[in-house]
Amino acid sequence: MKISPIIALLALAPAVLADPCVTDGIDRATCDPADDNGGCLTNHGCTANEAARIDFSQFGSWEELFSFDGMTLPTLEDLNAFYDGFCQLCDAASLLNLDQQFCFLCTLDLDGDGDAGETVGDLIGGFVPDVSCFSEVSTVQTPHGTITMKNLQVGDRVLTANGAFEPVYAWGHKHATQKAEFLQFNGDLEMTGAHLVFLEGKTNPVRADSVNVGDVLQGATVKSIKTVKRQGVYTPLTPSGTVVVNGIAASSYVSLQENAKEYVAMQGGFAIISIHDFIHMAMSPFRMFTMGVSSSVSYTEEGVPTFAAAGIDLAQWADNQNILVQAVLFVVFLAVTGTSMMLENTFGPSMAPLAVAAGAGAYALMKRNNISIRAQKIKSV
Repeated sequence: MKISPIIALLALAPAVLADPCVTDGIDRATCDPADDNGGCLTNHGCTANEAARIDFSQFGSWEELFSFDGMTLPTLEDLNAFYDGFCQLCDAASLLNLDQQFCFLCTLDLDGDGDAGETVGDLIGGFVPDVSCFSEVSTVQTPHGTITMKNLQVGDRVLTANGAFEPVYAWGHKHATQKAEFLQFNGDLEMTGAHLVFLEGKTNPVRADSVNVGDVLQGATVKSIKTVKRQGVYTPLTPSGTVVVNGIAASSYVSLQENAKEYVAMQGGFAIISIHDFIHMAMSPFRMFTMGVSSSVSYTEEGVPTFAAAGIDLAQWADNQNILVQAVLFVVFLAVTGTSMMLENTFGPSMAPLAVAAGAGAYALMKRNNISIRAQKIKSV
């Protein structure tokens, strides 16, 4: 987990300032257990290097990290607003030729991403996970009527891009309290920029942030696009990897590469497979296990399936490798997921695991009894 030294110091400051061991001028390293220095040792654990032993992994969110003994610092949104306001004042100070002693903070590349000018989110790294989903007010069509994403459950059947109702077998992402920025199309459909949506005339879905006013989605012409912020992120997974949201056909998947709009971008500019097909193949083993073996799914704290989270980490690592490594990985990927997809397409995701088990059992039985099957040539007369 990435924590900026600046943020770490800010996190420790409230605890230090509120500690009598410090405010009373007592040296924390020399607390006398005999007289306890007025309760310093008992109440505050007066030990040397206490701050160095703080385990940041115990905090699951920004709010938890910045809460000490009932005192909570401003939220991430408040800090970002303050930071933006400070930098705007610096811009004004530059125009008016006023003192700009601390304005260099607005031009530093503190998170090492190559871009000057940061946000608080850049500085605290892993505490602000990337989200790519639909908003909680987005709606889907079920055989019994229209419901919001917030009320959708695993097992419900929803309308998909192929016109059929398919079961939601798991969530690709579900977090009821996660705040995110969504693109709102025509004042109705809301999805994050990296989510994939179908356009008329295109076989594969594209990133939502690549859609422009005037483009024709599979369901409506885009007349307006604006940005909204909401709490709650949802991505239902279906066997086809598609879902109709607010009457618009969309993918259940997202682009993991900011520069990839429709196809997976490999080193050297190679584009071999669409993003949707790539992720759909990658999810095939998970889909067969979930629908054919056990519906019990393990999720991360961010609400992403553990299987998918591991795949995202692997994909992000592979994205930084050279073309030869990517080529080898892609061949392995095709061998594993291609086999899984063939089984899934032949027997269906629910029956494919049973077919695999039956085949493996038959093979083991034949090996045990030395039974072999050989093709014989038929001689023509």
